[in-house]
Amino acid sequence: MTVRGTVVALAVAVTVAAVLTATPALSQQGAPSGEWPYYGGDLGGTKYSGLDQIDATTFTALEIAWRWQSADGGLDLDPLRAIHDDLSLLNLKATPLMVGGVVYVVTPLRLAVALDAGTGETIWVHNPEAIRDTKYSINSSNFSSRGGAYWRDGNDEFFYYGTPDGYLLALDARTGEPVAGFGDNGRVDLAAELPRNGRGSVDSQGHPIVSVNSPPLVSHGVIVTPLSISDQPIAREQVPGWVQGVDARTGETRWIYEQRAYTTSLVATGGGLLFGGDSNGRFRALDQN
Repeated sequence: MTVRGTVVALAVAVTVAAVLTATPALSQQGAPSGEWPYYGGDLGGTKYSGLDQIDATTFTALEIAWRWQSADGGLDLDPLRAIHDDLSLLNLKATPLMVGGVVYVVTPLRLAVALDAGTGETIWVHNPEAIRDTKYSINSSNFSSRGGAYWRDGNDEFFYYGTPDGYLLALDARTGEPVAGFGDNGRVDLAAELPRNGRGSVDSQGHPIVSVNSPPLVSHGVIVTPLSISDQPIAREQVPGWVQGVDARTGETRWIYEQRAYTTSLVATGGGLLFGGDSNGRFRALDQN
């Protein structure tokens, strides 16, 4: 049921012969236990960590622990360059997540990768082949992604991220395999319930009309989805970039927020409230459920 409302390398540095320890944040929740499970560190987007061993006095002692070459470099790029003559691998802009000793990252060509946080060894790679049939979002600099979202429910672990043509993917965070019970074998079309959704057409410069560039946010079993709408329209009325709440287990749309101005930020609270500001300077609180 849908409810509607109006209202190229990754490097890790560590201190020599030291183990990072966490200290409580005085006024911020921050990322827990030395991990980074959310794009913004925590659901509130504080981007704060209580780790205190790296500071101005120890910074010069940092050494590179390991390097990882982007999985994009292992692809057969010639066929892709025949389709996209401006193809670039130089936009690794994703914020890696780290949970339980595993680093999760999304590459510019939308491969999802899990790495061993201690060694940099690749655990799994998932390639949805998302860019073979679509150009990158016109609202991003070539092919790029800001990252994904991790969610644990009991003994199950999930990793979610979006594609340049507006699909939300759900993977088993342990194996990298698509979650069969989520949408259509691990994929949900985020444009499906939007009016004038742009499926079957592109903007005036050949880019997809609906894209996902930013990571989703998962709270209380609901995925809050980011959408990017092309600003090069081919019609008088554009596709609305409505925020959607998607069931994190099934992929079913739980709600759609039909905002009349674009949303500039989203943060969540442990109590199930979602806060966001819009382009008209209004600040709203929504019940995520």
